[in-house]
Amino acid sequence: GMYSLIFGIAVTLLVCWDFTGGFVKNIMSLHRQRWTYIGSKLMAAGILNLLYLILSFVGNMLVNWLFGNMVPRADWKDVLFYLGWAWVLTMGFAALIVLLCVLSRSTAIGVLGAVLGGSGLIVTILYSITNQFHLGGWMEYTIYYNLTYGPSAYTSAGDLRGVAVGLAFAAIYTAGAMAAVIKRDI
Repeated sequence: GMYSLIFGIAVTLLVCWDFTGGFVKNIMSLHRQRWTYIGSKLMAAGILNLLYLILSFVGNMLVNWLFGNMVPRADWKDVLFYLGWAWVLTMGFAALIVLLCVLSRSTAIGVLGAVLGGSGLIVTILYSITNQFHLGGWMEYTIYYNLTYGPSAYTSAGDLRGVAVGLAFAAIYTAGAMAAVIKRDI
């Protein structure tokens, strides 16, 4: 949750600073294909996400080493699976934040979306309500659930559900953001 929250706020600032500073008007006046703006922001978010994941991993390994290897070491293939899986899911979350920022053009709404989405508050409240009517099966197909309860190592094809969820949400939110930036006046 905290990783998504901090990453979501960083993506919000990455996108919304263009709108608040007026820089996005310069970008859009030069490019006829406005959807490339969304692609460039998601690529920048992907690079930031990768660097942030690697730094978090290295920092955790350093702390583990300083405290006498309290956490057992994992196989490199398991570490790479986990980092790749987390990257795909958080990119789906980044696409949601980009969509919120493009639709609202507000840093406050982007940060609010990062806090409510990254902490799982919205998903948890909706799950509590729908589960009262035995309709809570959808929870397993959310970004929050897959980040929180996903596998730490690849054991079967079922472990790839998180990757599929992340890719599906990234595609849906990216298409929405691209449509919004094409249709809305800058």
